[in-house]
Amino acid sequence: MRRLSVMLLALAGAPLVTGQDPFPIGVIPGALRYDVSRFDVHVGDRVTIRFQNNGLMPHNLLVTRPGKVDAVMLAAMALGGDGPARDYKPQTDDLLAATPILQPGDAHLLSFTAPGTAGILGYLCTFPGHGTIMRGEIRVLPGGTELGAPLRFGGERAPTPDEDRLARSGASAFPLGTEDEPLVMRTFLPDPGLSDEVLAHHRQGLDAKPYDVNSGLDRPGVVKAIPGLPAAIAVNFGGRLSYAWDTVECRLLYAWVGGFLDMTDYWGAGAGGGRKSFDYVPALQGSLVYLATGPHPMGAEIEPRYLGYLMEGGTPVFRFKVGPFEIRERIAPGDGPFEIACDFEVISEADFKGGGVDVVFQLDYSESLRGRIASEHLLPDTTTVQRDCDSTRFSLRVVLTGEERLPPPQPFADLPRAGLVATARRVVTGDPVVPALGIQAFAPGRTIFSDREYTFDEVPEALLGADHVPTRNDDKLDGRDVSWQIEVSGPATVWVLLDSRVEAPAWLTDADAPFTRTDLVVTTSGNWRYQAWRRDVAGSSTTELGPQSGGSFYAIAVTPKR
Repeated sequence: MRRLSVMLLALAGAPLVTGQDPFPIGVIPGALRYDVSRFDVHVGDRVTIRFQNNGLMPHNLLVTRPGKVDAVMLAAMALGGDGPARDYKPQTDDLLAATPILQPGDAHLLSFTAPGTAGILGYLCTFPGHGTIMRGEIRVLPGGTELGAPLRFGGERAPTPDEDRLARSGASAFPLGTEDEPLVMRTFLPDPGLSDEVLAHHRQGLDAKPYDVNSGLDRPGVVKAIPGLPAAIAVNFGGRLSYAWDTVECRLLYAWVGGFLDMTDYWGAGAGGGRKSFDYVPALQGSLVYLATGPHPMGAEIEPRYLGYLMEGGTPVFRFKVGPFEIRERIAPGDGPFEIACDFEVISEADFKGGGVDVVFQLDYSESLRGRIASEHLLPDTTTVQRDCDSTRFSLRVVLTGEERLPPPQPFADLPRAGLVATARRVVTGDPVVPALGIQAFAPGRTIFSDREYTFDEVPEALLGADHVPTRNDDKLDGRDVSWQIEVSGPATVWVLLDSRVEAPAWLTDADAPFTRTDLVVTTSGNWRYQAWRRDVAGSSTTELGPQSGGSFYAIAVTPKR
């Protein structure tokens, strides 16, 4: 008996002239868009493209045969953990040419011969999370046909909706599939509280030095590791079910209902809109109904190996290997509310010669979810599914039923703010003055910055309910003279909360009326410590705060003068 535990800026102008200078394509910094969405060539032309990654994150450019953009994107997503080593470039005849992954500032030439028949080729970026929106077209026209001007962004005009297929697609930062056509996305995903047992084969991301793409040197400060799951695949069936399946652990991690992902901080708002921040990890939309607990259902000792996935009836079927067994798992909505139907097919390389195979799933649910499990092969009074079989190919179904887990109530949700800040303005040399938006009460769980999702964790009692002015964390990178002007309406204490990893700037310590360092410390969700500095000010006065580089940008709070 064997036991088996079972998602360039060039000038607008003349048409492409092939066989001469390479055709330039770049990206729009801060947006998931190539700066050229369409250009023309003739049949049989030898085409050379110079792709310049002048953006803010890694990109590549893959040219596909007509109608094969989606197929190439899905094939790249299916590479799983092998994707980075292969530049997210799948082995497929649907590809005509491809660049490697280019870091910001890098460039690469690629060449190919246009097909001998007219048609529309596609090109896209297959870096995780980019392929659904970062696309373009190459129109292959009959010989002698006049080539149109390339359709560019940032040139003399923006494309009209009739010219830009992407704009007409309705793409948004809130993608959704349906039960008939589920949406499959490979992107960073949030960790809603998975244990180390669940993520047994993951390694911990490490912080790094900031890198200056212009000088090629590290800068002072620290870049925090991305706090998300890098190898999970998200699948959405509309509002009824979404789930995250991990290609490292080869298991269902969690499921939620009522929505899918908010990609605003990654993609920007609207079809290719500029990003308001640099957060690669989207936010879950809806309510969690299932959260994996404990070791892999097939046992803590296994070493699963991801094989990719198949698309059957529009739904992904994930393939992975454990010893001599290939496991295929298909996940879809069940019949009832919060039901998750998991269909497993087990294929063995071995001939058992009449021997039996025990397939054992041990599914442990947290008390907070009060989940249930149902299967024809469920052992009585257990959460173990077991099936004995003497065939080299067999299947079984497990139905998981979770209960909606709403976010915990916020203990400071109704905390009023001090109301002393009359105006708060961000001032950058050469830019218009920008008033601060979203001033709120200083409390645990509140967002620190206007361009990040980091929150305050532990807040001293003296700062609870202070006016909190959201700053921009990216101001630490601008290299410009960034200052803040805080105008108060009455006697107040202005607090500057400074990242303890950076040296206090001169304006904080050497001014005519310097700030005083206190013993108060604020901690954050990013595990940073902010040291509190204070200055007492008179009513109807303005305090100016200067620039900072490195670490995370300072936070601002205002309390009544005591």
